[in-house]
Amino acid sequence: MSPADPGAFFFYTGAATGNLFCGRPAEAYDLAKKSARIYPDWDTTYLTLIPALVQLGCTEEAHSAVTKFLELAPTATVSHLRELLAIRNPEILGMVLDGMTAAGLPD
Repeated sequence: MSPADPGAFFFYTGAATGNLFCGRPAEAYDLAKKSARIYPDWDTTYLTLIPALVQLGCTEEAHSAVTKFLELAPTATVSHLRELLAIRNPEILGMVLDGMTAAGLPD
């Protein structure tokens, strides 16, 4: 992956999500931040960044990330994400949704 590739954000978010789902929130956070630096307006990055921040105990930063996420996806709610996200493992889906709730995304 070339750091100069303007599409690298997509791959960083994919790698971040894989790390989050495997129980590595610190690695997920680092990769999601790289993605957000390249393209801060891709809402999907925040679906990984926010739960990672919550797991790391970075509550204030998670709240700020929810604010940004809602700027990008103003109608997003936890209930809507429950229907929208194609995560088959109920424990992982719960972890993502719980993280979004803990960071302040409305239900």
